[in-house]
Amino acid sequence: MRAFLRRIFPFFFSCCPAYAAHRLDGPKTSPPGPGYTTIVTLTGVPPGDYVVVAKTVIVTTTSDGSDVHLAYDFGAGRADPDRTNQSGYTTGGSCRMTHNLEALIHVTSGTAKIWLEGRSGQTWSATDSKIIAVQVSTGADAEVTS
Repeated sequence: MRAFLRRIFPFFFSCCPAYAAHRLDGPKTSPPGPGYTTIVTLTGVPPGDYVVVAKTVIVTTTSDGSDVHLAYDFGAGRADPDRTNQSGYTTGGSCRMTHNLEALIHVTSGTAKIWLEGRSGQTWSATDSKIIAVQVSTGADAEVTS
């Protein structure tokens, strides 16, 4: 089966490493914004181009929305390649907002730290949080206006 998959999806079996960090539960009872609280951090990502995907679920007790940033720094200053905001919808006494984030990042030197941080208008908790960074051979990201 592995040989079959290698023929069909050779890019998944190439030399490119992947790095991941996950946090099943927490932080709990994080204070309301405007400040952000770190949810999960991936450290030690070496130089290269990476496709980064991340996810977290913010839980509150009412329908206050939440914001989550995907951020990274490899010594050249913080960058925020993606951010999301969700309006809450309360069912059964709690409000769960799933935030999915993704980015193509370029680490030029040193090692990178990649993290998710969140906030809400009330006390909140996070669950099922993860960051996955998969190295790709090359990458280019261009902002477009149309």
